[in-house]
Amino acid sequence: MATILLADTDPKIADLVSDVEAMCHEAGMGIIIHYEGEDLEELLGMVESKVILFSPKGKLSLDEMISKYPEGDVLLVVGGFTEERELPQELKHRADDTVTLGNDFLTIPEAIEKIIDAYQKARK
Repeated sequence: MATILLADTDPKIADLVSDVEAMCHEAGMGIIIHYEGEDLEELLGMVESKVILFSPKGKLSLDEMISKYPEGDVLLVVGGFTEERELPQELKHRADDTVTLGNDFLTIPEAIEKIIDAYQKARK
């Protein structure tokens, strides 16, 4: 099962995050919320799956990622939802691959919805 990691999430948007959690659970995907200031390195140390980082500069499109990493044991890292909008360096070094959702700034629900839709489309 694919799991989404919302990395460096601003604690002030907890209500929004709970809606996104519901979206993921309804779609049969796992979700982990990492709030800014929490130990990301410790969390990544427990991960044994492939780590896929979503970035505007990603190498793969969403469809290419789904083909290369079917809904198996992957951690899909979506982040930059802080004022700095930049993911920590340790996360970039840990990534097995990078994926772009385009250059437009997306909200958390928009990004997650695109990922869920792509997996649901691939299941058909």
